[in-house]
Amino acid sequence: MTNPSHPSRNRGPQRTLEEAAALVCQWQASGLGKQAWCNEQGILRSALNSYLHRTKRQVIAAPPVSHPFIELQRRPPVTAAPRLVRLSLAGSVATAELTVDDLGALIQRLSEARS
Repeated sequence: MTNPSHPSRNRGPQRTLEEAAALVCQWQASGLGKQAWCNEQGILRSALNSYLHRTKRQVIAAPPVSHPFIELQRRPPVTAAPRLVRLSLAGSVATAELTVDDLGALIQRLSEARS
């Protein structure tokens, strides 16, 4: 029995949680504001807000879902080990560990010294 002091409201269709969630997803994917999207769809903004609240509440109450993803550990970058270079200068032999950059700098200095 209805209460005569409150006129009956014209309510929209009662939607299931799945239907409400689908509408929320459609609104979010549209990129439109709530009011613009609701105007296009013929839905009251208050109904969309209700769907948002219902779906948020369901997500909070849902148990956590285990994901089939594996967490990866980042490895430190692989660095090239310095190579041993044997130098023979004016009859003496010296052994030193030089990187490619060091070797390039040495060659540059030697060629400058010759000039």
